[in-house]
Amino acid sequence: MKVCLFCGQRDEMEDLRCPSCHCQPDVINGFLSFSPELSDSNECFNPEAFKRLFKVETRNFWFESRNQLLTWALGKYFPKA
Repeated sequence: MKVCLFCGQRDEMEDLRCPSCHCQPDVINGFLSFSPELSDSNECFNPEAFKRLFKVETRNFWFESRNQLLTWALGKYFPKA
């Protein structure tokens, strides 16, 4: 069951085009965008945060557990990835 983001129609849609209003999410740079108005906005994101996160990831229980879970899920559901 999918719900159209534009008109609220609920349907067993094969793809993301609504059978009622015929709208579908935009594709921006090859990715579905459910909020295109936010796609170019990152005014609150500081790219320097990646450096700090990289240093913390290897010894933080949250990142360690998350990475193990992601590795398991990718191996199980996308074994050829």
